[in-house]
Amino acid sequence: MDRLFFLLQNESGWRVKNIKMVKPNVWLVTACEGGWVAKRYRTFSEAMRQAVFMQALKKAGVARVPEVYTAIGQNGVFLAEGAFWVMQTYISDAERLSFARWRDIADGLEWLQTYHFITVMLASIPMFQTIIPHHSFPAG
Repeated sequence: MDRLFFLLQNESGWRVKNIKMVKPNVWLVTACEGGWVAKRYRTFSEAMRQAVFMQALKKAGVARVPEVYTAIGQNGVFLAEGAFWVMQTYISDAERLSFARWRDIADGLEWLQTYHFITVMLASIPMFQTIIPHHSFPAG
């Protein structure tokens, strides 16, 4: 994590206090400028797909979507520690979904519906057809 720490200090100008692993491929970055989540991806296309998708959700007005830090890298995707990374704002009061609770099940289904709606909408734009997350798109 030394290279990531160095990159964030020098490229972004952040005053990084701590970088802590939350789970494999996910790190919490605490800086004087705020909290961020660094997510590691194996390939550039995986990272870019996630960055573009979060930015599209944000632009579409979906509430509670983390902001992607785009000041470094390409559209927020950068190389460090031999992997591709996306930095997004840390939402400190976010709750994890627990599918044992009916409210969480409803929220999860609503998010899934929103995800599919926006994915299909973006799939109609040629520029996004090769980078957005998809499984299959309806013919149209």
